[in-house]
Amino acid sequence: MSAVPAAVAGGSKVLIVGTGLTGSLVCYHLRTLTSKLFPLHIDVVDMARGPGGRMSTTRHGPDSTRANTGAQYLSTSSPKAAALLQAACAPPTVSSSSSSGNNLYPTTLCTLDHVDTPVRRSTHFALKHEGCYTHWLPREGTNSALKQFLHRGKPNRVVFESRLRKVAASSADEFKLVPIFDTGGTASAYDVIILAMPPKDIMKFFNNDKRDAQSQADLHRRTNKGRKTVRYTFKKDVSIQTNKQTN
Repeated sequence: MSAVPAAVAGGSKVLIVGTGLTGSLVCYHLRTLTSKLFPLHIDVVDMARGPGGRMSTTRHGPDSTRANTGAQYLSTSSPKAAALLQAACAPPTVSSSSSSGNNLYPTTLCTLDHVDTPVRRSTHFALKHEGCYTHWLPREGTNSALKQFLHRGKPNRVVFESRLRKVAASSADEFKLVPIFDTGGTASAYDVIILAMPPKDIMKFFNNDKRDAQSQADLHRRTNKGRKTVRYTFKKDVSIQTNKQTN
């Protein structure tokens, strides 16, 4: 993210749904890009008990042995991405930690180890030649890295165990969106709602696909009721548009 999205303006309220790597990075970049331009209110919610998404790390036993249950490594293919990761995981200075604006994971460590030959998996895939990647393994677990991005993004509020069911237009202001939750959540209207979740869950949010109790979202198709056109643009300029009204 190199520019502030056009939908985000000074004084806007933004809700990010999901605290995986995508949601944490969105929070971090939005705050970084707008901090010197205008005030921005950012709330973050997730259906889980803590951050991680597909980068979850669990702890077990009296010694709190860590195990990465999602991504095993963090891989970067550009110097900018590597520099961003290293900067986020660098030990905070006294001045930066005291001015962070929140107490979300202020003492979480993220010690990066460079991995020359990562263990391969059957599901391993790459967008570029293997030689283009640098692989990192955070000693404290892969989710310790995204916690750094979430902390440095300075969200105004983070609410876990919040299961989003649908999004409705505000009855008080037609330009506002109101998230409706089955559990948890926030009682606010927003200018922008960002769905930082796997594409399959986003698609369930917009079409008639069968509900999946195991999906990370399990969002109801009634969100689209009354809307003739829904457009969602993914990275790499891939657009998906539906022109039929959802029943």
